[in-house]
Amino acid sequence: MQPAHGGPLLSSAELTIAVRPRPNGTLEMKLTPQVNVVQSRSPGRHNHVPVLDGLRGMAIVLVMFEHFHLPKVGHSSPDPHYLGFSSAGWIGVDLFFVLSGYLITGILLDTKLSPNYFRNFYARRALRIFPLAFGFLFFLFVVVAGVHPWLSEGYRQAVAHQWWFWCYLTNVYVAMNGSWSVAPGVGHFWSLAIEEQFYLIWPLVVFLSNPTQLRRFCLALILGALVLRIYLVVSGYNPIAVYVLTPTRMDSLAFGAILALVSRGKELSDVALKANRRILFLAAVALGCLCLWRHGWSEQDSVVQTIGYTIQGMFFASLLLHVQGAGSSGRIARFFGTATLRKIGHYSYAMYVLHPMVGGFLEPRLLRFATRAALPWHESQLLFLVLGIAATFAVAAISWYLLESRFLSLKRYFGPESRGRPFVLPSTD
Repeated sequence: MQPAHGGPLLSSAELTIAVRPRPNGTLEMKLTPQVNVVQSRSPGRHNHVPVLDGLRGMAIVLVMFEHFHLPKVGHSSPDPHYLGFSSAGWIGVDLFFVLSGYLITGILLDTKLSPNYFRNFYARRALRIFPLAFGFLFFLFVVVAGVHPWLSEGYRQAVAHQWWFWCYLTNVYVAMNGSWSVAPGVGHFWSLAIEEQFYLIWPLVVFLSNPTQLRRFCLALILGALVLRIYLVVSGYNPIAVYVLTPTRMDSLAFGAILALVSRGKELSDVALKANRRILFLAAVALGCLCLWRHGWSEQDSVVQTIGYTIQGMFFASLLLHVQGAGSSGRIARFFGTATLRKIGHYSYAMYVLHPMVGGFLEPRLLRFATRAALPWHESQLLFLVLGIAATFAVAAISWYLLESRFLSLKRYFGPESRGRPFVLPSTD
């Protein structure tokens, strides 16, 4: 029997028999139960699911698809159709959010009754996130700023207000200024800030809630985020603020959290999985219709920012449930289970953190090469995208082996080692 909270189970017990003589010459026998508490392991819990790496891989590729694009090359101008299509790559952010809500909530549910619940969670998150993120900020604000005296106005402003970035408040700083120009090279940290703010409050929410309360709270967050976005859009608030603030983006995280609750209940029936396939199809159709109506999928479009964000979060949650429920038999699951996507997903955190730096290094050099070689824009763009993804992957792999894995090995001091990799990076500006 499994408790509803998904915590430890009383899996086995032993009897200790103590015998001692009484004054009257008889013997007294005392039976003491010794209960062994073991952590429950429902199917898939804490087990590494390869398809989740594939979803991560797709998310980071979408982000780079949006960010790695060239301006005019010689006399060859960018293709407006390509730019309109690639600008929808920001949806990779929401896929990261849904994955994060699902995995983090699952970890918290599984360890809820474990000793040092809060300490272990925060320590393990810090070991996963801080070394690379703080190393990147140190390089950007100390090394680069010290070597290059010719900094842009936006860069100088970011250096002067760098504490916002160190404290994971990038999203608040960008929203206050209503512009990405105040965070050159580090604007993509806005989604990491949302993740970190989620990590700060969510362990307490899970700890204080039973599954029913947590499910209702998640539904309230989804509805509340939608209502808040509608109010802000109708009131004429800066669309960048609507895009980056945590209260307006909590619905994607909450969709993932609900999925974690569902996966820790009874096993889903074929009827439930079939119903989810309908939801996935209907959400995809709705997104397609909205995209045609709005002539694209801009993150700052008023309709996209209201019902679009909600339907998108539902779609990604349904997709996640579908690929897990299908196992390795479904075509979609097989696609996300390909070795290439899984390998990219394995390094997705470092690829996300480092890709603007890699792109900034490659772009001017590739532009000079393409101009001298008289390459048309389409060929130059394809070359930039392929080289950018490959170079980012290589740098991320180096980061993993030289930096991240060293700190991750310290996780063994803070609770049992999870075979899954629960961190999923958000993403982009």
